[in-house]
Amino acid sequence: MNVFSRIKNFFTGRPKAAQPAATTNRDGLSSTRFYGQKFQGGLPFPHPTLVLDSEGIRQQVRTLSHNSLHLRALLERDVDTVIAQGLNLSPEPKYSILGISPEAAEEWTSDVKSRFELWAMDQKASRSSRYNFFQAQRLMRKCLYRDGELFVALSYHNDPALLSPLRFELLDPGQIREAGITFTSTGSSLNSINREGIIRNADGEEIAYKVWTTDANNLPKMTEIPRIGRSGRIMMLHAFTGTDYAGQLRGISPLSICVQDLENILDFTLAQVEKAKNQSNIAFTVESESDESAVDPFKNLSPLGAGPAARQFGNNPQPAPDAKNVTKESLEPVYTDIPHTSFSRPGSVGVFSLKGRQKLKPFPDTSPSQQFNTFIDAYFSYIAAATGQSLETVLMKFNQNYSASRATLILTWRIAEQRRWEMDYYLLGPIYEMWLSEEIAAGRVRAPGWADPRLKAAWKSHRYQGLAMPVIDPVKNMQASKMAVELGSATLEDAAQEYNDSDYESNCVKLAEEYKNLPTPPWGFTGKRGGSISGSENDSQNKNEAGKKNEKIA
Repeated sequence: MNVFSRIKNFFTGRPKAAQPAATTNRDGLSSTRFYGQKFQGGLPFPHPTLVLDSEGIRQQVRTLSHNSLHLRALLERDVDTVIAQGLNLSPEPKYSILGISPEAAEEWTSDVKSRFELWAMDQKASRSSRYNFFQAQRLMRKCLYRDGELFVALSYHNDPALLSPLRFELLDPGQIREAGITFTSTGSSLNSINREGIIRNADGEEIAYKVWTTDANNLPKMTEIPRIGRSGRIMMLHAFTGTDYAGQLRGISPLSICVQDLENILDFTLAQVEKAKNQSNIAFTVESESDESAVDPFKNLSPLGAGPAARQFGNNPQPAPDAKNVTKESLEPVYTDIPHTSFSRPGSVGVFSLKGRQKLKPFPDTSPSQQFNTFIDAYFSYIAAATGQSLETVLMKFNQNYSASRATLILTWRIAEQRRWEMDYYLLGPIYEMWLSEEIAAGRVRAPGWADPRLKAAWKSHRYQGLAMPVIDPVKNMQASKMAVELGSATLEDAAQEYNDSDYESNCVKLAEEYKNLPTPPWGFTGKRGGSISGSENDSQNKNEAGKKNEKIA
């Protein structure tokens, strides 16, 4: 309501318009603006720009990962589920676009896959020679999940001892920074092109990185590494997860949301453990049924009670008249441990000569019990859900319900597939592309039309497949796989991969070798892809027809 409307309503006597109730109270000021509060005073007025200290968050999570068993469980289960022993490359060239036959594409795929596995198993694939490509995948996933981002530097060498000129090395996110302390901000910036140690062009594309190392004199040294080299090779890969904002520049650990909660669980657990340890050393206490004051336990003991030592240094000191250096402090009662009532290690303990009308009372045990696990699991289940995992998967503890356990595994593996795709998009896929480029340049792999971007995309098409979901009921799982193959919704290669992460073609070769000495191989197996004993003639006819069809396509 503007000023003129208020003046008009004043003279005409019209009632005032209803005003919204104040929802924000800060420093005694009221406002009718709504900022998402569900009730008055529910939320403070937010800062106009959210500033996230990526370095501080990263160090908090790293420190807690060495202290908290629960955070370590989250990290290890994520790596074991997503990566396991390593994701295997499965090339899938688009033969229809490339104009080649399916058989030619299959032969090319088998050759490239074998060559890539040889390079991936070599520790010299990493520049430091500390891990091979499969081992590096576990470290990549752990760093990406813990820190929220990962930098991988690629280098190319002419050493003939290497299986491929391509080598990679993992960098710590703290190495990519400006000269001083930097922050990740989702708001505007005075210099949006160069921030956080990453140089960007006017479109926001990353073009170079400021990498800090130390020189021979242990002094900091900055090296600027371009994302794409002059030869068109990829020189640096930047992967980050947990993206929350369109303008986010650096990765924020997805575990940052639960760092304080994990610290609370750690503090509570340590307190309960210490309480249990202390109470385990106390078996009983003495309960008195009289109002009489305590007496000196050495009084009636002989010769200690009657000796000079007890009179000089007992609970009630009575020094001799000719004693020297007697002070006020020396006359104060001194507590003396009684051996048969004080113990600090397990064993049988006997208590004798209790005072009259005194009895032993069992110590009330209030140490953690079943309620401790119930509380921790309930608290931790929300933390696991916030990080995209389930409590059963993290703790590797399932109930006896088949449907519930299988549903948990299915949801877990859906998330694992998403994270595998994320790894493929940011890191594994570009590494395979650069390896394939070097193999083509060296003449070890043929890929006609590689210079054409469209044909290049068709040649490098692939998948990275990991360990299959655990099978609760193998019979039901194989029946479902058989039906999927019969319906054409899956291939035999997919079935082998899903069942035990094996290769269908390699399985055929091994089975043919194992069954060649048997008079009648089981299931009519011949060792040929798609072949059978009863349909061998049909197999030959089908192959001839397929060959004629491929000639027509060519």
